[in-house]
Amino acid sequence: MAAPSELTVKVEDYLQRRLSLKDLESWLAARLPLVLVSTDDQVAQLAAAVELFLAEVNAGIRTEGTAEACLQPLLLPDGGRG
Repeated sequence: MAAPSELTVKVEDYLQRRLSLKDLESWLAARLPLVLVSTDDQVAQLAAAVELFLAEVNAGIRTEGTAEACLQPLLLPDGGRG
């Protein structure tokens, strides 16, 4: 299974433009079933948020320009809840 830090690193890489949206999507798609059953709620929430973001971009609801506002808060230690 992908370690929680791997997902966080991949999202950070995407936000820092070191990874394309397509690369993030491909990486996550291969690991999504394992990540979603993680006992770490923060990891599952981040994975779900990334999946939702990807779906909204693909549907034309969001643009990649909104990625930081959508995903950055979830990378905080409290998962953006505090």
